Amino acid sequence: MAISQEQLELRKHKFAIKLEQKKWEYRKAELQYLEAGQHLRSLNQLMWQVPSMAIAATGGLWFGVTLVDSSLPKTGLLVFAAIIDFLTILIVIRIRWVLQKSLDLQKAIEGRSGKERAGLIVICWSVMLFAAAILSVLGAFNTHELAKKTALPALPMECNFDSTVNVGSLQPSSISLPIQRQKTSRHQASKKQCP
Repeated sequence: MAISQEQLELRKHKFAIKLEQKKWEYRKAELQYLEAGQHLRSLNQLMWQVPSMAIAATGGLWFGVTLVDSSLPKTGLLVFAAIIDFLTILIVIRIRWVLQKSLDLQKAIEGRSGKERAGLIVICWSVMLFAAAILSVLGAFNTHELAKKTALPALPMECNFDSTVNVGSLQPSSISLPIQRQKTSRHQASKKQCP
């Protein structure tokens, strides 16, 4: 059973087409894998940045509460901080869900299966943000407790008016000035100087 040259070329052509299709399938899978990896890196970065920004905003709002004297603005700032914290919890959960989709895609390409951790990072961030939100809400309902405390009276400063100054080390040795600093005891040197 001899195959003619024309039939041989047709078979080569069919196998070449199949080979190219396989190459493109592998290339497509590789690109999907790399794309999923890029998404994982960016989502992982967001997973750490978003809660950090919310915590910074909450801290700034809490500091702002200490600068305000009126009760209504304090309540507004604390409620706003609580809203930021609650919404950030939802954002973190959503980021983790999208991150899991990218992980599942990579696992499918690799042919792996297995159960992942249940999102320990999400749980930790959520607990911290929830605690901050609860503290903000409690503060909003108890703004009278956040009033500025009166400062203790300042201790009087003891002034040391010494009219003699030693400037000998600053002057050339040929010029001597009559003003010399007197020796002071350790107790006198530790006293605060008045401006």
